[in-house]
Amino acid sequence: MGKYVTGKFTCGHTGDIYINGWNAKELREYAQERFHTEVCPCCKKNEKYEAAVRHAQALKLPDLVNDDEETRVNGTIIREKLIATFIHEAKPFYRKVREAYSYNGDALAATCWPFCYATLSRYFNLGMTLPEIEAVFLEVLHRYVDAGYWIKMSRMVNANSFWTWLYNFCADKAAEEYVPESVKEEEEEKTIELLVRPEDIEKDGSVVIVSIRDGRGIGFKYEYDNDFISVMKTNDCKWSTEERIWYLPINERNGSFDDRAADIGSKLLKKGFAVEFTDAGQIAMIESGEWNPKQKRWVGASPDGKYLRITLGERNDNLYESAKSITGAKWEDGYIRILVKHYRQVEDFASSLEFKFDQAAQNAIAKQREKEDAIPVAKVKGKVTKTITVKEALEQKKYKKNDAIIEDLKDD
Repeated sequence: MGKYVTGKFTCGHTGDIYINGWNAKELREYAQERFHTEVCPCCKKNEKYEAAVRHAQALKLPDLVNDDEETRVNGTIIREKLIATFIHEAKPFYRKVREAYSYNGDALAATCWPFCYATLSRYFNLGMTLPEIEAVFLEVLHRYVDAGYWIKMSRMVNANSFWTWLYNFCADKAAEEYVPESVKEEEEEKTIELLVRPEDIEKDGSVVIVSIRDGRGIGFKYEYDNDFISVMKTNDCKWSTEERIWYLPINERNGSFDDRAADIGSKLLKKGFAVEFTDAGQIAMIESGEWNPKQKRWVGASPDGKYLRITLGERNDNLYESAKSITGAKWEDGYIRILVKHYRQVEDFASSLEFKFDQAAQNAIAKQREKEDAIPVAKVKGKVTKTITVKEALEQKKYKKNDAIIEDLKDD
């Protein structure tokens, strides 16, 4: 079992070193050697921070900012680790893979370094040289000054992860095309017209709303900020690692691009962000307060159409109990599953609680109705008997007995 050995480091501070093994004497000697040759963890961290600051000043990088001093220190150290990864690991490995690719082609490069080659081959297709890639990396180092962003990048301190992270920045740079000055001026004027700021602006810069994935998604661009991320998460937006952007798919359930731009844009304005929209109509919707809110309560269907799926859209015990009261209702993977044959109960439930049926659910119900319409209708003939209770049967027997007595009296 391991234990901690207490001692004094070379910096004069007292601390503990954890040792674990069978040879107690050698372990104690190992611990004492470390006490005589190392500084304490706190001083070691300060040394790393000071070295990172000096290197950043040599590269003319901006100082990282954050309200929390510990976050600022950790972010600076991680940024320095990322720079070291690029210099000592990523660049040399790029040269090796590039040389193998040029000399032996795809086959040998993929055989020697299959994982990194899959990543680096995308860079080869961009046609960028290593100095150009280095310039992009330096631009990224200048762009992000929030220490919290670099703390999130702590997992990128190896060559393959680093190249995966940097690719989108390089792809954006490679995709830039020459734009005439006259067109630039027109775009700048248009941007100013579509830029809206709140009365009490609290955040630097502006959130840029963009259309992504050929109009099938709405994206929100902004630097790392906790308030911004909070708005994104509460509006069901997801982070795209590939596109480096917060986004929301535009589909039947999420509504139109303009509605979501106005809806989420208004919430960002309330949080103190300036927002750059894509169309003046979205700004008009915010000023009038008229846009379609996102529908969260939905009834969908399973891929095979055998089940209807109720998505509650919120944590609500009353909604859950109402949905569970439907015949055969079961909770499964975030929704309530019901056999499509019970669609009439689901329709009553949906109409009373403002749920909507998506196209898949409508198709499943239509097929079920077709099956029901195909069943022959039987015309039942004959006497229909009425079901009576035990009490009613006893009363009828009593009346019959009294009638018999009356008939006997009549005969007498």
